[in-house]
Amino acid sequence: MPSFNYRITTAESMQKSGIFLVIVGGIIVLGIALSFYGSQMITEGFIQNTAKVGSGNSLDVESFLDPVIEDTGVYVVQVMNFQENAVSVSLFDPFGAIIDSSTIEKESYEKQFEIQTQGNYRLSVENSGSETEIIIAIGHLPSSDKLVIGYTGFYILIVGLIGIVIMGLVAIKNKRKKRIS
Repeated sequence: MPSFNYRITTAESMQKSGIFLVIVGGIIVLGIALSFYGSQMITEGFIQNTAKVGSGNSLDVESFLDPVIEDTGVYVVQVMNFQENAVSVSLFDPFGAIIDSSTIEKESYEKQFEIQTQGNYRLSVENSGSETEIIIAIGHLPSSDKLVIGYTGFYILIVGLIGIVIMGLVAIKNKRKKRIS
């Protein structure tokens, strides 16, 4: 004779797993939303340029930077099909003086610099190797508040994914219990 309590327990278990699924889904959606919002906030002040740059050619981007807003700037260079000693970068202040000049030594390069005066700072990347796609960006260093939002979204997303794994393990455990009984 089937146990009536077993059916209630199964129904309660399904109800609990449904509630847990909704909670985990909400956590994942919140994590995705915060990650997206954080990345938008981080990159909102950056000016970027993307192009295929052949040998002997350069790619430039210019951005108005003000030390009153943030006294530290940052530039980023991303080189597809990276080749050693093929791409170099120069950063110019509003007066045309070189602030920084270096050879890109890896596919993704990021460097901070001090913004001393307000004006248009120019980032110039030169390619001496074969044609490759290059992405460059320059702007104020994002505030820690903006970074925290992005990282928080990422960690919340991880928690949601861990919740899905736990749900899967519990479901497997419950199926094994059903087979045994």
